[in-house]
Amino acid sequence: MKTKALVIFLLSVSGSVLVAQTGNAKKVGQKFGINQLLPKEVKGVVGLEELLERAQKNYQLIAKSDGIAKSEAEKMSAYLEFGPTVSANYGYKYQTTPSIEGNYQGSHNASVTANWEIYSGFSTVNKVRQKDALYRASVANRDFTEQNLYLQIIQQYYAYFTNYSNLISLRQKKKLLQSNVERLKRLYKSGLTTVDDLESLKAEASLTDYQIAQKELDVEQNRLNLSLLTNSRVSSIKRNTLKIPNNLVDKERADITALREQAESIGFQKKQLSYAPKISLYNTFSYSDTFGDEYLKPEHKTQNTVGVSLSWTLDSFSLYKQREAIGLSQMQALKELTYKKEEQKKDIALYKKSLDIARIKVKSAKAGLNSALITFENVSKRYDAQLVNYVDYLNALSQKFNAEATYIESLNNYEMQKANLVFYSGQDLKKFIN
Repeated sequence: MKTKALVIFLLSVSGSVLVAQTGNAKKVGQKFGINQLLPKEVKGVVGLEELLERAQKNYQLIAKSDGIAKSEAEKMSAYLEFGPTVSANYGYKYQTTPSIEGNYQGSHNASVTANWEIYSGFSTVNKVRQKDALYRASVANRDFTEQNLYLQIIQQYYAYFTNYSNLISLRQKKKLLQSNVERLKRLYKSGLTTVDDLESLKAEASLTDYQIAQKELDVEQNRLNLSLLTNSRVSSIKRNTLKIPNNLVDKERADITALREQAESIGFQKKQLSYAPKISLYNTFSYSDTFGDEYLKPEHKTQNTVGVSLSWTLDSFSLYKQREAIGLSQMQALKELTYKKEEQKKDIALYKKSLDIARIKVKSAKAGLNSALITFENVSKRYDAQLVNYVDYLNALSQKFNAEATYIESLNNYEMQKANLVFYSGQDLKKFIN
């Protein structure tokens, strides 16, 4: 009993003597705060709004814009079919008769024809409507690609801050562990602790190095993904938050709009296949000249012909089957459209609930962090005074850093759930940046 009391007395004395030597470890804990887990703003730092603006340079979005230009050209081409078509022909002929000496003849023939289709069962009108619907579908498709790209950027953006915060937290943990490793080394040399305690703490410090290396890779991956999505160099980022999406109006998501327009275009495509007669007005101006024997030369070299043509397909089983196939394609598109509308309703309900849960998680994580900080502060003081062993200290330290990571993750998850609700409800993400 006397020996045990002597050891406790010596540990207490040594703790008091080494207070000055362990001052750095205390300062690390005292200086720590949540703000230290976020990147410091430096020159050239970019926020979420600027990242979304840079997304306009993304090659996928540029490709969608090219698709809109293509659809617009096709729409204009369909409009121009209302006008006449003009065609020109030219022919040259030279002919001889070997059995008759000196007999030869030739001709020049040229003609210009203007043809104007005045009725075709409204197939031209329906073609214009089809191309117009496809144009609107391409515009909606680009809008959806843009919003989806914004969502991907926001996902990488908040994942970056989660990983960055975890990285800074781990580095703070490493400082505390390294400080206490040095402290235990001095105690071990003085015979006041065992080699097991020292090596266990060193092992925890080494494991933290491994975790730090992994988080550095995760942060770099997030940064490179943001650079890829924005087609720009992203080096330093500042954290912005999103507005709370309250009182959202019902709006059709852009991908659903694109599906609806595509289904409508299929209907117009079917109407182009008509059994109606085609009536055209034409005007042909021709010129004909011959050479050779005089008696073969025409009396009049020019001629102008105006007429009306009518063609009517009375029966075509192929046309019937084509209409049937296109009709089935439209039915398929309409069923997919109905499914997407129902899916949007489900998504909105899901992410409204997810947002509520995320808000609760933030409050819970904040309360847990406050408790963990208080616990660590008390255990750290008792550990400095050698009143608890390293196991209790490591448990409190792990609890503290886990609580920090959970709190930061809950904050970023809260922002992500805002973004999900805005996106799946068909709103513009850019308008919800604070």
